[in-house]
Amino acid sequence: MSCVTWRSKWASPFLSSPTQTVLGDILAELTPVRHTPMLSADKTKLVEGLVRFAREKDVLLSWKIDGLTLVLRYDDGQFRQAITRGRESIIGEDVTLAVRTFLNVPLTVPDTEPFGVWGTVSSPGRISRRTTPISVKPAPIRAIWRQ
Repeated sequence: MSCVTWRSKWASPFLSSPTQTVLGDILAELTPVRHTPMLSADKTKLVEGLVRFAREKDVLLSWKIDGLTLVLRYDDGQFRQAITRGRESIIGEDVTLAVRTFLNVPLTVPDTEPFGVWGTVSSPGRISRRTTPISVKPAPIRAIWRQ
């Protein structure tokens, strides 16, 4: 079915379609942004290392998921900016326009004080232990930003 035929058959687009949330032009490059250092945690493959780290504290352990580390900045209840971890963990890139299209990133929040959320964007649906050998890394998420 051609795009023209599809459009004539479906008068209104699917509201969940990314074509309904993409804003602006394609950027030739991303704007560098200096931010608070985002350091990574120490890594271990030994149970003893985890026990030493936890000591007497309650901890939650999970598998390491590769992805793109982001900071989301909110101010006055509005999503303002999304920044990558970037070079040396202090100069990232502004990816706000792309992140605005993510359905699970709230554009408004009830808290009006400025705050940031640090997390990892990943694509777990693309990773399967049955089909992907452990030694093979998935395609970098960064490719999403630089089409």
